Amino acid sequence: MKKVLAISGGVDSMVLLHMFRNDPDVVVAHFDHGTRPSSEEDAKFVETAAKKYGLPFYLGQAKLG
Repeated sequence: MKKVLAISGGVDSMVLLHMFRNDPDVVVAHFDHGTRPSSEEDAKFVETAAKKYGLPFYLGQAKLG
């Protein structure tokens, strides 16, 4: 069964990602709400971390801001 980690890019979620980095059943998800001009950078940061660990990355986006 797959585990979906919802990762924001904050300290807590990045520690969670690090803890599960070796779990082959983990996929990484991030949602960019578009509420800040820098929100795209958060998405890229999380994607880079997921790729570093060899984990699948999924991104959802909206323009709520």
